[in-house]
Amino acid sequence: MTATIAQKQNRLLKLADYLDTVRPEDFDMGFWAKRSNREAECATTACAFGWAPNIWPRFLCLVEPYRSFSRRRGSVLHIATGLRDFEAAQEFFGLSGGEACNLFDPPPGFEKETPKQVASRLRKFVRTGITQSKPWKRNR
Repeated sequence: MTATIAQKQNRLLKLADYLDTVRPEDFDMGFWAKRSNREAECATTACAFGWAPNIWPRFLCLVEPYRSFSRRRGSVLHIATGLRDFEAAQEFFGLSGGEACNLFDPPPGFEKETPKQVASRLRKFVRTGITQSKPWKRNR
């Protein structure tokens, strides 16, 4: 069953609410998910969409870490479609490719955004439909 526009907007708002609870040290917009060097419950640091499988484990999951530049990274998988990462975000939240990139891939200088800042950006998008004023290229 396909989700309605309202359901998909509610998903973005639910993700924003969840991000308000994520500690800044467990957040990194540069990775879908990566192993952390510190002792933590799950020892994982993730970006905004990388935390989504915690909210919707029946629909999204983190899958096999892969090696890239000698860092262990994971990938977000949309379980029903097999889509990953930006394409999974597009499908799950009903976004265009540009919207998914603008919401979940930081422009230069925004890599250090906090979870609360990203949550605010998601809420603004739901309210206005505007992701930001200047588009940027995806860097992953």
